[in-house]
Amino acid sequence: MAPPEMFAYLLQQCPYSHHMAKCLLHKEQKQWVRRDSKRYHELKMKYGPATTFPIVLRKGKWIGGYSEFIKLTPKP
Repeated sequence: MAPPEMFAYLLQQCPYSHHMAKCLLHKEQKQWVRRDSKRYHELKMKYGPATTFPIVLRKGKWIGGYSEFIKLTPKP
């Protein structure tokens, strides 16, 4: 099975992450991360310490966060 076109790492207790999770992403398109987890620190190192959550990938490439994701989401 191919990975989803859009994927996001979501941060617990982040309002932008929760909005995306509830309204915009399917289960296979997201992974939750805790601020005190090893994965959180790995993502910060990979994408840069100033990177905010959610971390959104399109076809495996980083595109930005919530604002960039919304721009790429088709409007109903």
